[in-house]
Amino acid sequence: AWHIAGIHRSARCANRRAQRVVDEKAELDDRAGKLNVFMGTEVFKGLPLAERGRMTRQLSLMLQLSMVIGERIAAWRA
Repeated sequence: AWHIAGIHRSARCANRRAQRVVDEKAELDDRAGKLNVFMGTEVFKGLPLAERGRMTRQLSLMLQLSMVIGERIAAWRA
């Protein structure tokens, strides 16, 4: 019985870890979406070129990270 209980505990831990990753992706996608919207504003266009470049790179990296996390999630579901 202990072994079976251990498997159940292990599965619950794996599910919690997986849910944390899914939540992380959702939060990242939300932040990337907000940054993308901001980048279309006049405020963004008024920022110094170097800052706009950094924010553009930031968005690119956020989108890349989201893709990697999405691949991880897809692999678990395969």
